[in-house]
Amino acid sequence: SFEFNLELYWQTDPSVMNPGDYYSIRFGSGSTNPIDVVFVFYSGYSNNGFSGSGTYLLKNGVAVAKSTVSPAAAGAGESQWYPITIKYNKSVVNTWTIITNGVTVMTYSDPNAISWQQLPNNDELSVMAYSGGALRMRVWVRKLNAFYKAILPIQTYNTALMPVHLYPS
Repeated sequence: SFEFNLELYWQTDPSVMNPGDYYSIRFGSGSTNPIDVVFVFYSGYSNNGFSGSGTYLLKNGVAVAKSTVSPAAAGAGESQWYPITIKYNKSVVNTWTIITNGVTVMTYSDPNAISWQQLPNNDELSVMAYSGGALRMRVWVRKLNAFYKAILPIQTYNTALMPVHLYPS
């Protein structure tokens, strides 16, 4: 299990009226079953039967859940720092929890939660923003913090060292 925290600040490009399409946080590599939390501004967005602006959870690029609970993608609003927390619980109940500006905007129970992170080379994390067409925005992040809870065997000789890779318990 792990928790990832950051503060985010977004701003519309002064030359356009609307923000960009989305910003996202990816857990895992692009080739080994990544999980994406996508904060969508663009009302024309569509993925796997879900559409419109909101907060999405994608598995391997396919939307499996969407939330329109405020504050959704906009967080506290333009030109303001606000916190985002994403929690992964290695359980089939409430596997993923997304908290934006102190409000739980989504929980998702994943039936494959136990095996998700046990893939080789699936230890990447990325934050990105995307603006297509005439939409433009700027995104800044700060105060990135990740920690995990590991369950170790009772008899272990080396408990002071962190594992080389982040493998959730």
